[in-house]
Amino acid sequence: MTTCHFRQIRYERDDEPVFGTLEFSLQPGHMLVVEGPNGSGKTTLLRVVAGFLDMAEGHVEVEGRTLPVRDFHETLPLAYAGHKPGFKDDLTVLENLRFLVALHEGDTRRIGAVLQRVGLWGWEDNLGRALSAGQRKRLALAAMLLHPAKLWLMDEPFANLDGQGIALVNALMREHLQQDGMLMTTSHGTFPLEHAHMDILRLDGGKGDRA
Repeated sequence: MTTCHFRQIRYERDDEPVFGTLEFSLQPGHMLVVEGPNGSGKTTLLRVVAGFLDMAEGHVEVEGRTLPVRDFHETLPLAYAGHKPGFKDDLTVLENLRFLVALHEGDTRRIGAVLQRVGLWGWEDNLGRALSAGQRKRLALAAMLLHPAKLWLMDEPFANLDGQGIALVNALMREHLQQDGMLMTTSHGTFPLEHAHMDILRLDGGKGDRA
């Protein structure tokens, strides 16, 4: 797996830059934490990398190719977990996961083990609308585990989680990185995971600084 280099990344909204021109890399076994106050563009940057938003300027270099960011996930499969969990409230936990697995042509036989891993075993027949905020976050984690991807994009992954949930996310992140996965995540405060290969990208008032 090859390092992905993002060059001259810039995004505008209503002709105004959301953040300054950025350059950063995503590497196997490394986590990039995007830090900054509310409104600095953290979520926007994650959505740009996911290909949901078109940039004003920039590209990504991966496997010797120069690509628009919106196309690079065709070379490097990614999974995205944002503020909105991305499942249907009128479907049960099990129905939501079966749908997502079928969408990605995955293996439904793994669903039971994944539900146990994220702490939702016994809740599989509950509708999405009946889940608490923390349980909805756990369902989003289950969806990521059932969609094999080398790059995880996680927006505020510890929000709405109790101590056990935070420990779960930490464990899943460590395992992903130990398997040479890539991880890009956002935070507006102290990040509760310490890892030898953790890089910081700070956004502040339209400027981006690598630390």
